[in-house]
Amino acid sequence: AGQAMLRGATRGISPPLRLCIATDAVALADPPVRQALRDWAAQRGIRATRQAFDGEWQTWLDAYNTLQGIEIAQQLGPWIRDRRPVFGPSIAPRFAQALALDTASLDTWQTWRHQAATRLIERLGDEAWLVPAAPCLALHRRASDTQRSAFYARALALGALAGHAGLPQLVLPLARAGGMPVAVSFIAAPGQDERLLDLARVLDTQGSFD
Repeated sequence: AGQAMLRGATRGISPPLRLCIATDAVALADPPVRQALRDWAAQRGIRATRQAFDGEWQTWLDAYNTLQGIEIAQQLGPWIRDRRPVFGPSIAPRFAQALALDTASLDTWQTWRHQAATRLIERLGDEAWLVPAAPCLALHRRASDTQRSAFYARALALGALAGHAGLPQLVLPLARAGGMPVAVSFIAAPGQDERLLDLARVLDTQGSFD
């Protein structure tokens, strides 16, 4: 399936990606998830550490929120202002925030994204970094607004690593905490898609899936 999605791309035999732990990304997770990921990595001899965000993780979140919000305003703003649709209470404030953004900041954040992505790709090199796929165990369906906000802030920042830099990302249900699944995720440099799929096959052969 991966080869079909990659349009039949073929490559020579490549050595496995070197596996490392992005400690600053793992630190964003709640203690049960953080410990599950550390234990899983230790059992497989993954000890090399890296810093994924290269600065404050909130900056990656701010870039995501601003760039996405401006794109929403550009694409949907005229329709929203013309039709005045009624949105649900959870999504209405998000559209209002997007429509209120200052488009003058677009160039600044686009430049930041390009520079941050370039640095991240250079640092990744021939490595795959372990990051949390999600910062917590599955939210309860009655989770409070505070719990949901804390989840979204960290989840979007973690997702922004691959999103801003255009990286392939592998997510596998390899660990557990409190009787619930914890997804292990690896990011790698652009073009390393098949090597990440090779990694998934190795982990599956080792019997790592529950």
